[in-house]
Amino acid sequence: MDKTAAATRRQIFGMLSADKLPFIGYHMPWPALGYAEARDDGFQYVPASYQLMME
Repeated sequence: MDKTAAATRRQIFGMLSADKLPFIGYHMPWPALGYAEARDDGFQYVPASYQLMME
């Protein structure tokens, strides 16, 4: 693995996690919109809550 690419991904996920910014990952499970959560020595994907509102 390219060390520069790995460091860049870690930096981006660190910013997403620290600022609690949602992101879309097309290869992520439904709803593909979620958050990065710092966990141990890495990050975990936390899906956004999906609520269908009908009246």
